[in-house]
Amino acid sequence: MKKIFILFLLLNCNIVWNQTRFSTGFNAGYKVGWCYDKGISCIPPIPPIAPIPKIGEDMNSYEDGYNRGFTMGKEDSKVKGQSTRQRYQTSEPEFINIISESQKANYRAIQNQNYRVLAELQQRRYQELTKVVELCNIAIDYKDFEEAYKWIKLIANMYPNHFVIYVLQSNVYYAQGDWANAYNYAYTATSITKRDDTIDFLNEREKAVLNYLSELINKRKYYEVINYCSLINKPSYLMEFYKGIAYFHIEDYITSKKILKKVPAEYSRGYLDAIKKINLKAKIITKIKKEDSILNSCLQKKDYQKSLKILSKFETYIDKNIIDNEKYIQSIYTNMAMCYFYLNNRISAYSYATKAIDMSSDTVALSCYIIRAYIGFHWERWEEVIADSSQALIKLEKKDHDFGEMLFIRAIAENKIGSYNTSNSDYNFLINNYEKINYKSNSLATLYNNKAYNLILLKEYEDAEALIEKALLLDEKIGYIWDTKGTLDFYLGNYQEAITSITKALECTDQDKSFHIDSFYYRGMSYILLGNKEKGCIDLEKSKKLGKKEAQEAINKYCK
Repeated sequence: MKKIFILFLLLNCNIVWNQTRFSTGFNAGYKVGWCYDKGISCIPPIPPIAPIPKIGEDMNSYEDGYNRGFTMGKEDSKVKGQSTRQRYQTSEPEFINIISESQKANYRAIQNQNYRVLAELQQRRYQELTKVVELCNIAIDYKDFEEAYKWIKLIANMYPNHFVIYVLQSNVYYAQGDWANAYNYAYTATSITKRDDTIDFLNEREKAVLNYLSELINKRKYYEVINYCSLINKPSYLMEFYKGIAYFHIEDYITSKKILKKVPAEYSRGYLDAIKKINLKAKIITKIKKEDSILNSCLQKKDYQKSLKILSKFETYIDKNIIDNEKYIQSIYTNMAMCYFYLNNRISAYSYATKAIDMSSDTVALSCYIIRAYIGFHWERWEEVIADSSQALIKLEKKDHDFGEMLFIRAIAENKIGSYNTSNSDYNFLINNYEKINYKSNSLATLYNNKAYNLILLKEYEDAEALIEKALLLDEKIGYIWDTKGTLDFYLGNYQEAITSITKALECTDQDKSFHIDSFYYRGMSYILLGNKEKGCIDLEKSKKLGKKEAQEAINKYCK
């Protein structure tokens, strides 16, 4: 990089001096042309700025510049010589004719020679400048910045305010890793001499600043970005872009917007749109806070319809990313699940409870697991009931009312999938802690009965019989307990007792008559095995209509 830059400076200086040769020749030629045929008393004016060389003219040629200047000076002299303004004149202006043409030629030759000598002097100065630039860059290479500044000072003495001074200072700061000042001095150099090469140089320095700002942004050092940008004298729009981003991330949206509006839309549009959404979001959030207090009041009053209206509006804000706090979103879904559950909309209740759980099982309210467990129980999704009730039990305390409920429905679900021993473990806990836990939804007689039924399925008939007797002593008006006794009698081969027990079960006024499907089956089979085919087939037909598959098989076998 540094060796290349030495060549860069040499080329730059060469261009400067090439322009000086043409300009020097032009200045000399202009003065001579102005005074052409006016005698030695002619005082030429200060030449105008040298024009750009035409096609065919060499910008490195003193002679081309001289000829161009001579022509322009002669023409300008004729135009301005027609002015009516009177200047000092001798009484005999024709005295110029005293000088011969050969003398005039000698005069012009001497004058031209002087300018050539000046050009040679300038050429030597150029060579000296080139050498000093080279030595300065070598010092920068070796990190000898004190030495580099000596050479820069020398150049400044030779050519005050020359753009090369600022280029070299930029190089020093760049070598020190000070991208901000490297850019500042490159900007000054380009302002003094704006050409393709100096513009490229400035762009390279800008790139270094932008890379550094990008690195700070990626590290989330937003205040450092803002402070660093304050060191830039004339920042580019991309530097302003990074400063705008920094203000955006520290949530100073007013300042960010002011800065980004001056940046081309292709860069700033995304952030400006985000600021617009944030401002809109701020207004809506104020409204949400007011509605949230109304929602809490409605939930306390169990006004689930009104609660759902507010919650549905909140859900639209979630879809628009106006509400984006995950815990708050989870609470919205939980409340929607609860409202739908109490309004008997099981599908929606299950859906929103699942949404809340899927967001995070760690932070979700346990009510979501309870709701899903109850709905799963209604839908006979026994595996899900076990999973959801188990999750609820982890979060519940034993004194909670729902603790006993979750144990009870899990025990039933375990029975349905054939896990009879596991089911009885839950029943044992409920029986042994019946007076200690806040659970009164099912009687102790029911718990004894359900455990006994599992024991029948495990063929542990003696233990089952003892539990059934306990249950009947506690409450002999419950139909399903008599149904369990009749089932046990059937398996023990006591068919007449089975008929008696099941008949009592069917005569009871239980609200839940789901056990009738088994009652008709076992009484029907007891009748058939006792030889009463007619009554037996009637009961089997009733059991079949209630959905028991074994009843159809028995009908095919005994009633055809």
